[in-house]
Amino acid sequence: MAPMVSAAGPFGRPLSIALVAGICHLDATASFLRSGARLSVGQQDSMSTCTALKNMVTHFTVGVKVGTPPQSFDVVADTGSDSLIVESCMCEQTKSCFSKSRCFRGTNRSSTFSLKKMKPQSNALTRGSSLPAVVLSFGSGPVEALIASDMVRVGRADAYMKEGLLLMVDQGLRLSGPFEGILGLGLPQHKKPAQLLEKPALAREAGRHAGSPFEDTEPPADGQELQYEPKGFLETVGASQFSMCFNDRDDGVLRLGGPAMQRPLGSVGQVHWGLDFRGVSIGGGSASKDAPVLFCGPDSKLPGQATACGAIPDSGTTVMTGPTQHLKELFTGICDAWTECRDEAAKSDKPLFHVFQILLEDCGKWPQNGKGYSALPTLRFHVAGASGEEQVLELPPTLYVLETVAEEVKHVRKYLMGVLPVDLEVHTGKTHKVCVPAFGEMKYDTKLNGPVWIFGTPVFYQYRVGYNLKSQPPTVAFSDEPCGHCHEGEDSMASQANSTKVGLVTQRTLRRSSRTAPLYVSGPIRMPEKDTSLPL
Repeated sequence: MAPMVSAAGPFGRPLSIALVAGICHLDATASFLRSGARLSVGQQDSMSTCTALKNMVTHFTVGVKVGTPPQSFDVVADTGSDSLIVESCMCEQTKSCFSKSRCFRGTNRSSTFSLKKMKPQSNALTRGSSLPAVVLSFGSGPVEALIASDMVRVGRADAYMKEGLLLMVDQGLRLSGPFEGILGLGLPQHKKPAQLLEKPALAREAGRHAGSPFEDTEPPADGQELQYEPKGFLETVGASQFSMCFNDRDDGVLRLGGPAMQRPLGSVGQVHWGLDFRGVSIGGGSASKDAPVLFCGPDSKLPGQATACGAIPDSGTTVMTGPTQHLKELFTGICDAWTECRDEAAKSDKPLFHVFQILLEDCGKWPQNGKGYSALPTLRFHVAGASGEEQVLELPPTLYVLETVAEEVKHVRKYLMGVLPVDLEVHTGKTHKVCVPAFGEMKYDTKLNGPVWIFGTPVFYQYRVGYNLKSQPPTVAFSDEPCGHCHEGEDSMASQANSTKVGLVTQRTLRRSSRTAPLYVSGPIRMPEKDTSLPL
């Protein structure tokens, strides 16, 4: 394998393009499709549609249809990527992908499908043409994907994605289940570099699909990198803005286009949707508005930094993540504001942050009417935009605590060889409820924006989070209006546009106060897939 050339790419990770050698033949494709023409959505920013986000508990997926006739996939809606990736059936055929996932087959299945092909050149690694492939590096492993073109539909928005569809043909991801792809909703990253990479197994598989339509591309001159400039789905359909929100035990909503949200915060990120994070204070309501922040205050900003800390609202991460020391300070502050924890800590030699976690773990013995959780304080996350405009995001305890189950064990003393005493754990086969903080440790330090936090699903349960690509800089907005629902492209909130003010306030109040228990999680949580060597 030739050395990889890296550049800032989707998910904020190094991205490189490779040429996968293969014997290819060129078939004709309709000229209007080759031009990348839009088929049903105009260029106006007023285009508006929605689609349901399927609740997978630890994350949400969005339905995407690819090809003509369409093939359906449930992919992760990811605000950290600008790429559209679906699994190619070649990935399963070469034993590189999870066999139970749905896969895309373009050849002889989609009349609008084509693959990008590199013309032969004298210094090619093998005889014949080559297929350019994108190599994406994730925190959990690499993904290789062929560059393709086809029709793509999300909700009622559809477009011909000219060289904007990536077909995964190999992956080294450490996943516990099926992975069908990603719908990238991040900041656009254009002009990706390329190099030659020989993949004999994939070349042979590509040769079996000689009937596939291909699009010729001139090879780069000697000593130059191949460049390709795809557009993401948002750019192609002309949706300069979108929003996401989650519902408890129900589908969430992805809205594309429509009117801009109020109180936008200018992004300070170079690679991500990034915000100026100004710390966390304890307690909700007006009485605590002057409470001091625990960390990331103005006095913690180092010389040369634009912000003391940064934050990324990331819909694909289950929990909130931050540096270890910040989490210790936060847990200490929660314990100090929680009477039961403070009293328990006074009788213990353990630090407050440790006592907090011990008490949470014992939540199975708390009252079942929700009063146990109501004793915990509200958390206030202070964020600001590029121009200094500020906003406070409140999270109640039922959103920063997770419920799960643990197997009960009992400790039994036995005697080894009848002489030496040994304490053993014996599994009883019974389970009991436990609780854990909805926070994870992550070290992500940047030169310009300090340590970076990831705002995961709790924020999307509490707020409708909006993103605007057209603004300069791009903006992020948070609204506490009800999430609503989407059915076959129809937005339930649209029918409430003329609702009375009292009616809207009632719905908003119900959404923010009706939860009496934390989110229940039965499987592994999703952690951020960020390249922490890159800037915010």
